[in-house]
Amino acid sequence: MVAVTKFLSPVVSILIIIGMYTGLYNPCKEAFVPVAIEEAGAYDGDVLTLIEDGVSQYVIVVGADAIPAELTAAAKLQGFLKQISGVELAIVEDSAPERDKEIVVGDTKRYTVDYAPEGREPLGTDGFIIRTVGDKLVLAGGKPRGTLYSVYDFLEKFLGCRWLAKKFTIIPERDAVAVPAGIEEYEVPAFIYRQPSTLPRVTGRDSSYTNEDDVDYSLANRVNAQGMIGNSTYGEEYGGIISWPVTHSALTILPPDTYFDEHPEYFAKEEDGTPIPCEHHENNPCLTNEDVIQIYIQYALDRMEENPGLQGISMGLNDSGTICQCRACKAVYAEENSSQAGALMRVLNRVCEALAEAGHTEVTINAFAYGTATVAPNVDLHPNIVVHFCPINMCYLHRPGESDCPENEFYFEETLKGWGKIAKKMCVFEYPLSYNEPGAPYAIWGVLQDYMQLYYDNSVVGLTSCVATIHDLNFYEMTAYLYARLLWDPFLDMEALYADFLPKYYGGGWQYIREYLRFTADECAGRTIGGVTYHTTSLDGCSKTGLLAMTNNEIKYTDALWAKAKELAGSERCLENVRRAEISFRTWKSDNFRAEFWPVNLTGSRMRSNKQLYDDLCELCTDDFGYVWHNQNDYLAQPEDFYNLKLYLLFPKMWSWRQLGRDNEGQVKNIFELLLKSIL
Repeated sequence: MVAVTKFLSPVVSILIIIGMYTGLYNPCKEAFVPVAIEEAGAYDGDVLTLIEDGVSQYVIVVGADAIPAELTAAAKLQGFLKQISGVELAIVEDSAPERDKEIVVGDTKRYTVDYAPEGREPLGTDGFIIRTVGDKLVLAGGKPRGTLYSVYDFLEKFLGCRWLAKKFTIIPERDAVAVPAGIEEYEVPAFIYRQPSTLPRVTGRDSSYTNEDDVDYSLANRVNAQGMIGNSTYGEEYGGIISWPVTHSALTILPPDTYFDEHPEYFAKEEDGTPIPCEHHENNPCLTNEDVIQIYIQYALDRMEENPGLQGISMGLNDSGTICQCRACKAVYAEENSSQAGALMRVLNRVCEALAEAGHTEVTINAFAYGTATVAPNVDLHPNIVVHFCPINMCYLHRPGESDCPENEFYFEETLKGWGKIAKKMCVFEYPLSYNEPGAPYAIWGVLQDYMQLYYDNSVVGLTSCVATIHDLNFYEMTAYLYARLLWDPFLDMEALYADFLPKYYGGGWQYIREYLRFTADECAGRTIGGVTYHTTSLDGCSKTGLLAMTNNEIKYTDALWAKAKELAGSERCLENVRRAEISFRTWKSDNFRAEFWPVNLTGSRMRSNKQLYDDLCELCTDDFGYVWHNQNDYLAQPEDFYNLKLYLLFPKMWSWRQLGRDNEGQVKNIFELLLKSIL
């Protein structure tokens, strides 16, 4: 019976999938009806009135010996209060006579930041308090960043300011600025290393986007890390950053162009000792070769000599599948119950020891647990090694332990826990998008909080959300916002987060957007069909069944959600955000030949719809230089090529030169020549 079930389940699944595409299997779905949202009542308790009718009795107080970040916090508060009310409060030092009405910012004679209620964690570097003491308002925190976070949190919680995205800021205007008289906030982050989005840095192609935009976004969302991605708040006036850089850095440490010809033995070898040809200039090193180990050690020492204040050094392997098979390396792999990770970590232990002997006892050595070095070894790691765990093939569409997914079981039941046993500092490097098709829908929202809590429970200290794309085609700005909040506190109310972000960013039809997020994540992604559960990874694209699976009626249901969201957006800005987000769903329909993109149609609607999709991409996503970029390496064909080469006959994944072949750009005259060159 079990054998029959195993045979029938995939057969039934295939029949249902065929039925979904043809419309034979098309269960009805009732139209979505938004629920009535009860407006929060106005606060009617006692208040401190900071500003009223264009005047204020308050001043901002800073310490006479305030650190630069505290001075910035006071200046930011002063500037935003002026934007809100038109009134500029004076900033005075704590050496001035004390007044009854003061806004105390940072560590001062009025207040010291060692305050902590009984049983609470220390504020550390990033924790903060917001409290009222009589007629005084205190905004302070740990050094160096806590006071800055206190100011931005105060502006958000009590004055309605928002930094929802890199270029979407809300600073409300008010005649009166009043706050509750009994505030007692005390917050400490759950994760110490927080890089919730790459979007703020990559999107600098827009000339209207300034560094100060990025600073405000990063401070408001408490982005304090720099790993693979840069961070604008590195200066001490912004509190500085935790710099644990991590890249595929063996190419830099041991460049094949420099060493391979004279020392091929430094690189990966076959079992008989023959060097593996270094065709793509990214072979990994032989990590048991003593000369290589000394090069690694000297590289780290040189970096510290160049910059004694360096916080971290990247010493990961290359993004390559080459594994040295020499006798010495294979012996280490066997001893360490892993592949290259064991050999790499032994080398990094020696690097840390050499740095400590030279007096560099604080600098971290950072490496990816990725590719051929994913599996945790047995070796105990030096406390200065930071492991950046990379679950690139995980299925984000199912909760931890929810379904039979070998990749998730490997990553979270074996690998994550394995690294947790030996690593003193571990971060996660996540991939919450489809790398091979950045415009594709990728409904991780339904499980995001579950994984953040899993990481927290397994002693992970930080995370990078590697949304390596430029435009907000798949709710990337919203996802960054969710990551930022959950990195601070993974146990927040998710519905409250949605209810805060969605109305402001997408307008009056936000409940239709929320239903799309729920429906795709809970009912259509990672779907179980005929007893078979489907999965997807960040390396898949729109055609993967696990990414999204819908009947024709479900597509109509979803189209209706988008139509209402656009109808009710309420402003051009919100409408543009809705239209840009809808592109991901339209891309899925085109790649899968669904709805208006169905090819067997006498009206030729697929070609028309593809042209409209491309034109909308150009309208909503073209940068100042006339290009539509997915990321820094992947850009769409220009309109002239798109129409002359008739690329609208292809599906959207094939509209970029990365997929069409970069060498073909400007070298082909028609689509047939292009396809022929691609095949050959």
